Amino acid sequence: MGKNLEIKVKVENHNFYLEKLKKLNFSSHFEIEQRDYYFDSDFGLLKLRLLKDNSELIYYKRDENSSERWSDYKILHLQNEDNPLEFLDNIFKQTVIVAKKRTVYIYKNTRIHLDDVENLGKFIELETVVEKDLSEAKKRFEFLVDYLELDFENQIKKSYKNLIEENVNIK
Repeated sequence: MGKNLEIKVKVENHNFYLEKLKKLNFSSHFEIEQRDYYFDSDFGLLKLRLLKDNSELIYYKRDENSSERWSDYKILHLQNEDNPLEFLDNIFKQTVIVAKKRTVYIYKNTRIHLDDVENLGKFIELETVVEKDLSEAKKRFEFLVDYLELDFENQIKKSYKNLIEENVNIK
């Protein structure tokens, strides 16, 4: 199972971060549109991420009450011609759909996401993958948090799924 350290912060726009990222020696950069279909699970979060050419079934667990957002995750890569959404809809109860436009920057072992999430707004999210040990990942994560001037006090300790569920409950 993979492990990463995360932070998510709601922002007005991405301009400040785009300027900072231009000065960073990132290894790649791309834009994607994603639809994440969440399903009921008693053991963590389960989502099907539909992409243009393929899909990913992602399972992860995270303690949202912890001061640090470490996640344990597993990704299963699927082919869209097998219609994974229809398959899963026959087995699990679908709960929430999260649609987003995501700009991704890869810096060493960190994915930097500039997200525009339908019905929620704009966010920046970091996911630093543990490659060898937790302390190395934490150092790289903290460097980027400082470099991008992210404030832990403003972090959102919820998935987009939870934010959408709360938004629906408010209305």
